[in-house]
Amino acid sequence: MISGDFPPTVRASVVVCTYSTERFPLLVSCLTAAIKQLSPADELIIVVDRNTALADLIRPAFPAARLELVPAPGGLSVARNTGTS
Repeated sequence: MISGDFPPTVRASVVVCTYSTERFPLLVSCLTAAIKQLSPADELIIVVDRNTALADLIRPAFPAARLELVPAPGGLSVARNTGTS
């Protein structure tokens, strides 16, 4: 590809899947590190697998992120698919 063919800003999406409040401090560290690496055009998508309490903790802590709650059992593959759709 010729260098002139690249768009001025490349947009990226970071999808983080989670399900447990037990590791919330680790999740906060992960999300904070991801945000530091994003450009303004990028997006952070957090997918929570069937844990509304966890979603309620994440929402105010990361208001700029897109939060998706998977309501039905499905595991990691369903969470990843939710984040990429």
